[in-house]
Amino acid sequence: MMKNLIAILLLLYTLPGWGHSKLVKTEPADGAILATPPQEVRVHFAKLIEPELHPAEIWHDGSWHKAHSTVRNRTLIIQLPENVSLTKYQLRWSVMSKDGHHQQGSMQFSVQ
Repeated sequence: MMKNLIAILLLLYTLPGWGHSKLVKTEPADGAILATPPQEVRVHFAKLIEPELHPAEIWHDGSWHKAHSTVRNRTLIIQLPENVSLTKYQLRWSVMSKDGHHQQGSMQFSVQ
């Protein structure tokens, strides 16, 4: 009986970690040095993310500015502003997985 109780408690302890949508990769890669600026940044996750809840921001002119973003299945697509020419891009985002777990992250890349 005690072994069953311990097994159940261990299972319940690990359940919250199952819901997080792990970051798989970004395109361009975090820290990349590019020859030309991309039109968009793609952030790929291991699980489906909510299409309505995905704010993203880009740093320029000394502050954070809202960036247009969309979701396609497991990918957050962040459009980079055409009227902003930067040598260093910094972005941050926040997403919610389909099961309600919140995750945020950031990345940067440079253009030379």
